[in-house]
Amino acid sequence: MSTVRRASPLISQAEARELGLDRPDLIGIYRNMLATRRIEERGNLLFKAGKLPGSYYTGRGNEAASVGVATSSGPMAVATPTAAHSLPRPV
Repeated sequence: MSTVRRASPLISQAEARELGLDRPDLIGIYRNMLATRRIEERGNLLFKAGKLPGSYYTGRGNEAASVGVATSSGPMAVATPTAAHSLPRPV
């Protein structure tokens, strides 16, 4: 049986505004975290069903880290959070 908790905000609206974030920004960040979770859960289901070869890493529970980095990066930034896992080993 799962339990539903209501989370308290970590910062106030005034503090968010001081960081340059307004309500639409915060809603967009939240939507991106939800989309990230859905994509990872779908990928995990496909992997478990044998439809994705190799291995599959899910960052479930760490969506805020990925979305936070992406949100604070510039429009031309490139990030590869799991690149170390896909690089060939040195000979």
